[in-house]
Amino acid sequence: MITGEPLTKDPMLGFPAEVVRPNAKFSKPYIADRAGLEMTYRPSSYLDEQPTSLWWDDSEDEAGPTLLRRREELTSGEVLVVLEDRLHDLAVATPMVAVERKRDGQKGYVTLDCMITKLVGEDALWAAEDSKTVRGLVEFPSKWGVLHSTNRVGPDEVTSSRDYLSKFGKWSKAWKKQSVHPLECGAHGHRIGCWALAEDRSAADRDSVAAQLDTMMQSWAVPSAVEIKPGVVTWPYEFDFSMPWGTKLPAPWFAGYANAAMLGTAACAYALTKKQEYKDLALGAFRFLTCRSEDGGALYSVDGFDFIAEYVYRTPPIPNYRVLDGELCSMQYLVNAGMLIDEPELVSFAFRLNAGFRMELDLLSKDDGSPYFGMDGQSMQPNYMWQIWMCLQLLAAIFKDRSYTDRANLWRPHIPAKFVDEGYPF
Repeated sequence: MITGEPLTKDPMLGFPAEVVRPNAKFSKPYIADRAGLEMTYRPSSYLDEQPTSLWWDDSEDEAGPTLLRRREELTSGEVLVVLEDRLHDLAVATPMVAVERKRDGQKGYVTLDCMITKLVGEDALWAAEDSKTVRGLVEFPSKWGVLHSTNRVGPDEVTSSRDYLSKFGKWSKAWKKQSVHPLECGAHGHRIGCWALAEDRSAADRDSVAAQLDTMMQSWAVPSAVEIKPGVVTWPYEFDFSMPWGTKLPAPWFAGYANAAMLGTAACAYALTKKQEYKDLALGAFRFLTCRSEDGGALYSVDGFDFIAEYVYRTPPIPNYRVLDGELCSMQYLVNAGMLIDEPELVSFAFRLNAGFRMELDLLSKDDGSPYFGMDGQSMQPNYMWQIWMCLQLLAAIFKDRSYTDRANLWRPHIPAKFVDEGYPF
């Protein structure tokens, strides 16, 4: 009989090997900080083929299986309290969260998807002192769920995004295809789309934005989309670009962050126009994000966690630079799009990215709490700090995780004073 310790695979190589892994201390099993949080149920049209429910087992046989013998549909405004940080696998092919119904103390489970998309967390998840103003600039309750913008959307930003989209109605030699920056287009389209889809928006405003997005999609987004593999869609940057570490990206090159933004824009366009081609385009963009980087897509993995590369190139074997802001700001687009096109796979993927990003925050953090920009140790650009501080709070609100709130508190002192002077809320 042969005995001995079982061999374990190195997560990078995929086979047993002795490898020095100094950054492994930053990779820990995922767990959130959400126990005790109160969440309020908000009905939506997303994923409506089964009633949103609280499930529990009323069996007194503690040695037997945990079965979901009882189910009660949640009612609008119902308050649930999270019982613990861990997720639960009850062998029903979807993760569950243990909760207690506040009105009667009934304990049970809701799905993780429900927690992300249909339960609104308490205000304490926001690090901003003036959280009401910050939320008013980035949160848009709609019939699909609460949509989130990765950029502030005040009156000036509405005008700016509408002016940007108006250029596509004047398509000419002066406004060349090469001048369209996919991330810029996606950011403008997504934020004005979320604004237009808000439940309190007027029909006239909604129709006007729908027409502008439709024009942009038809004049640029649809004809410029590149299918790198069957059903896998992305948008090119039409100029050469040199990255840190000497990595050269010859045109056309592609970016995961930009693709997430354009995915979000295509989903908004679908919700506003009901044109199936926009939903199909959003799904094609999603497939690019789930296509591995060695196969031409944006997805790479570290220690079993998944990430979206902001700059797409052949990793492995080329080391991935790991740009913090792009990986931070991609998840919100995915959750919004999942609700708008009624595809829970996008929400599930966003949650997977969230688990990895939690680990990356520790890896790319200085002793003073401020973030690094990427893996070469550059400091985060100061002008990005308000946006990524705000986007961290979006992740706290979406995934009901106070660890993001705590990190946002560490980042707050590093936001330049000029943002206060310019009237940005804190």
